[in-house]
Amino acid sequence: MRKTMLGLVSQFTPSLFLDFTKGVVPSAVTCSRNSIATRINGSGVMETVAANVPRIDYDPVTMACRGLLIEESRTNYILNSITPGNWSVAGATVRTPNATTAPDGSLVPSFTNTAGQYSGVNMSKPAGFVLANSTSYTISTLYKCLAASNPANKRFFWEVNFGSTNNLGNAGFNIATLTTTKSAAITSATIEDWGGGWYRAVMTFTTDAAGTPAISGAYIAGYASSTDTCTLAFFGAQLEPGAFATSIIPTTTAAVTRGADICTLNAGAWLNQNAGTFLVETYHASAATVAGGARILAIGTGPSTMLHFGYNTPATNRTESYNGTAVTGVTGSRTTGTIKHGCAFDANGRSVTREGLAVGTDTNLVASYGAFSSFMLGNRGGGTGAINSHYRKLTYYPRRVPNSLMQALTT
Repeated sequence: MRKTMLGLVSQFTPSLFLDFTKGVVPSAVTCSRNSIATRINGSGVMETVAANVPRIDYDPVTMACRGLLIEESRTNYILNSITPGNWSVAGATVRTPNATTAPDGSLVPSFTNTAGQYSGVNMSKPAGFVLANSTSYTISTLYKCLAASNPANKRFFWEVNFGSTNNLGNAGFNIATLTTTKSAAITSATIEDWGGGWYRAVMTFTTDAAGTPAISGAYIAGYASSTDTCTLAFFGAQLEPGAFATSIIPTTTAAVTRGADICTLNAGAWLNQNAGTFLVETYHASAATVAGGARILAIGTGPSTMLHFGYNTPATNRTESYNGTAVTGVTGSRTTGTIKHGCAFDANGRSVTREGLAVGTDTNLVASYGAFSSFMLGNRGGGTGAINSHYRKLTYYPRRVPNSLMQALTT
């Protein structure tokens, strides 16, 4: 079987191969974004890049290149998000300046609770800011434990008032055990390793339709108070409307909006207008980041796609193709990590697969797509349809490869 497949592969030569995991953006791809943004560089340090600079992003723990980060626009409503020395404290909290080094190389303070007393850190928000009703929000922060009287208690809590009278919830994040606790009404609470003793706590919740929703600062060591003492450092706090956390958005004295990443591949001599096969490799740290219909490879800025994530079934475990008339697709098993997708087309129709699974086919003619002039990578253009994940590789063959080969190439 291996010899047969190798012989089959040798009959086909790609006319385009883009590999973002090499640490550079190929010249064939144009990227824009109307704001600064952050990424993890090859040394594992968080850094800010200028507007229109694409973000080749790395894993902060392994330093492996994750690919080109493509995200939708988001707004961070936490002020002084990467300068926590400007935050106020609540109750019996003790602040110590320049206590440890943050993921961007700056010095940040630590905050210590007083045993048996209410102790917290106020992650400040703009004056007059209120949470909207019937809206999903995600709050996140990096944090690190510098000392703890109880080695099993290296945690903090957030509290949410969902809006209705006495409708409260909370979530706790303990890096001693890498576990979280949450009230039933909290959508999710997770911890992500950022290396160097830093972890990102992420909590998602949805406000009530009525009332005045609000979110507290961070309670150190316990919910409101604790018999233990704990010294924590914070960095990169973020409160953003949306059902998942995105990359850190630095703020100072006002909320800041990060623009959407828009990445375009123009048609060229590499493209056969009448037949071809696209193979795309994406990386997803979380299944929550992909919305229904998120574009893997869009055709221009219109509704048609060569590849997109499931629309009627919004999830990273389904890959589809839409030619303006009909959808064909395949449902896989993986929702995180590296996922390989494929779409082949010619005058007889098209084939779609992912993860080396059985191919989904139809007989909708390629002419339904119209002429190809440009492709959008990981977005639809205009700031919509972002995969909110990493784009790793794109390969194009100027002919429709056999289904068996496309399965092998996406395994």
